[in-house]
Amino acid sequence: MNIIHRISEEEQANVPNWNLDPILTNILWSRGVRCPNEAVYPIDNILRPTLKGVDRVAAELADAVISGQSIMIVGDYDADGATSTALAIRFFRDIGYNNICFEIPSRQDDGYGLNNSIVMGAVSRGVNIIITVDNGITACESVRLAVSQGIKVYVTDHHLPGENLPVAQGIINPHMPGDDFPSKNLAGVGVIFYVIAALRGELFRRNYFQERDIKIPVVSNYLDFVALGTIADMVPLDYNNRLMVSYGVGLIREGKTTGGLLELIKICGLSYQNFKSSDISFSLCPRINAAGRIADMKFGVQCLLAEKNDEAKVGASLLHNYNIERRNIESVMMGTALTQIRLEYDNILPEALVLYNSSFNAGVMGIVAAKIKDLTGLTTIILSDSPEEDYLVGSVRGTEGYHVCDALKRISAVHPEFFKAYGGHRGAAGLTVAREFLTSFKEEFILDCRRFSGEKKDEVIVTDGSLPDSYFVSEFARVLVYDQPWGTEFTSPLFDGVYMLVNHYVVGGKHLSVKVRLENGLVVSGIYYNYDVRNWPNNSVRQVRMVFGFDLSKNRCDASLKLIIRNMEPLNC
Repeated sequence: MNIIHRISEEEQANVPNWNLDPILTNILWSRGVRCPNEAVYPIDNILRPTLKGVDRVAAELADAVISGQSIMIVGDYDADGATSTALAIRFFRDIGYNNICFEIPSRQDDGYGLNNSIVMGAVSRGVNIIITVDNGITACESVRLAVSQGIKVYVTDHHLPGENLPVAQGIINPHMPGDDFPSKNLAGVGVIFYVIAALRGELFRRNYFQERDIKIPVVSNYLDFVALGTIADMVPLDYNNRLMVSYGVGLIREGKTTGGLLELIKICGLSYQNFKSSDISFSLCPRINAAGRIADMKFGVQCLLAEKNDEAKVGASLLHNYNIERRNIESVMMGTALTQIRLEYDNILPEALVLYNSSFNAGVMGIVAAKIKDLTGLTTIILSDSPEEDYLVGSVRGTEGYHVCDALKRISAVHPEFFKAYGGHRGAAGLTVAREFLTSFKEEFILDCRRFSGEKKDEVIVTDGSLPDSYFVSEFARVLVYDQPWGTEFTSPLFDGVYMLVNHYVVGGKHLSVKVRLENGLVVSGIYYNYDVRNWPNNSVRQVRMVFGFDLSKNRCDASLKLIIRNMEPLNC
């Protein structure tokens, strides 16, 4: 196990004294916090809605609301898209506006984002305005079609714009040229939050609520959905995102959210009073995403919006069952993929893996590609049949140091005939490949990986250092677990150390229950999820090196403490 510490002994001299616990100060400093005020999250510090063009879009949408025009929200089939859609619909319902509907494309049949089929469906339903959420910035053809049919399109998105922009009535995106909004890390749900904040302000200025005797919505009340989508989409948690996530998680802990979300938390075996940001990643997000992977993300949106008790329970149960089905499909796909690797490559693996099977489920390809990549240490593409007979659809997950989207771009420059479409970022991408060129594409991708992957390095685990025995107490763990909105680029603290192994045994077939003894004699329990079967169980081991974080049963200083073990290796046998 190759461990490095976030702050070396030499760098320790640069860490200031904030009159906080020194270990907590080190944790925050190593994550870019440069003053104590950046570690607290008052609601008034959230950035104002100053995205480029948002005032004009808010004014035009206010015109549409006041004149009763028909509006369609078009979302995406992941958790960010679902929360973005649900937030928009919830706001319009709260202002008493019912001439609104939503559509989300099918992952299996439609692919990503606004498409011509959705546009023509909007035409047939007499829709006047389409608002995209978490998509639309690359949907030039479909936006052009909508405009030609007399529909106004407002694009709200956070993905990077391409060379060509859609001819929309308005585009709200922090990455637009000339947009000086301070945070470029908004998720899609963050973008639509700022749009509805501006729209609410515009309607207030026009006396919309007073004239109709409608309770003025409190925009910050929608931050529960912003917290979900922001954590789920793994955007960097800069200070503004942490503000929104922290407040949103606080709303959930107070039960100030929808009945559907409360039921979803309950069916995960969680308590809303003790909710934390990691519960989004590990419990809620897989269940919301399962709707888009297995069936239709409209069920995810409906669950989030549900208020009546029976609707909330049905919605949460449906998402939970979809997640069970997703796991079963994933397990079968993993078995098929691993068998295919053994049969095709025996023990001599190439620089990358490109696996096609007609039985692969398109909704689970990304998960399986990521797991194969983790198992083999190789960039992996999983391909399956497309609704279009002449094409295959796929997901790529890349190893560190290899930019998969750049790789597809390089191959496309030489062989444009291979692709119908592709897109993504450094570590992950999606693609649609012509079936007839599968073999040639496979060869070119492996060749590109051979040229550009660089030298493989041993896996490095970054921790916050060793922890004195006196810190293994609930008071300290509570601060770490509950007081900060941990997530992407603001990761939950990990520690490392050497401890005496008291006992360990397998639970649930794939996890290890562990007890270790500290130097002061205290015995602490932990759970090692998805443990390394090459090393464990092993009853001859007496001493271990561990990497771990804390978990706490409740948001209280007297709650029981547990270690979440990320890695554990034997030191003597």
